[in-house]
Amino acid sequence: MSKTIEWIMRSWEGYWGDGLIFVLLLVSIVGLLIFRGKKRIVQLFIGYVALTVFLYFCPWTAKIIMNCIGRSVYWRVLWMIPLIPFLSGAGAELIRNHNPLAARGIIAALVIALVVISGESVWQAGNYELVDNAQKVPEDVVRVCDAIRENSGEAEICLATDDHLATYVRIYDPSILMPYGRRGKGAENNRSEDLYDEIMSGDVDFERVGELARSLQCDYLAVKIYSTESLEEIKSTGYSLVRIVSQYYILHYDSSWEEDTEY
Repeated sequence: MSKTIEWIMRSWEGYWGDGLIFVLLLVSIVGLLIFRGKKRIVQLFIGYVALTVFLYFCPWTAKIIMNCIGRSVYWRVLWMIPLIPFLSGAGAELIRNHNPLAARGIIAALVIALVVISGESVWQAGNYELVDNAQKVPEDVVRVCDAIRENSGEAEICLATDDHLATYVRIYDPSILMPYGRRGKGAENNRSEDLYDEIMSGDVDFERVGELARSLQCDYLAVKIYSTESLEEIKSTGYSLVRIVSQYYILHYDSSWEEDTEY
């Protein structure tokens, strides 16, 4: 249940982002309640939003929905919130309450500007970058994959990494196997899900990452490590440092480690 709640909050934060659209939504709801709260249509819309939010945050209903549509796309439940009708309705109500026509024009322009600046531009959010490779994937993905291939040769390998790299690794090099894909999608068992969740958690237990990766027969790990202690934790599970590329520590599992440990 704790994992479900954690995913609920992660999806909520990821959906609304750092913009102020959610604040505008709350202001719109309050404004409509004040000026048009007695209208049946307004009451129905607000009741519908309240029910949607309740079902979204309720861990039992969330678990059922995740099992039906997949955990990685649970944020799409928030599409059910009628954001545009609320914003446009509140804006129209604000404009209608002002006279003369010139004042309405100014208010309309201000409302539009407020909506624009409250969002987050896709061009400024780091979603796009100029790259120089045929697959059009981020350059750090190319450098990590090339470093792993240089170390492994042509052997078939399995790599576990964070969501940023996992999204593009198999686009750049389909021969690299993975225990899960983008946003943990495609995980075949609970251990794969646990490994993804641990790597993506805010406080990573690197010893557990190493143990889970080893149990899933992951030959390589590509993770961001910020302390010597964390590096030693993951090394204690049989992984050795190969190279540091673009802030990613590339580690390779040494099969002889298990033999030495048993001995």
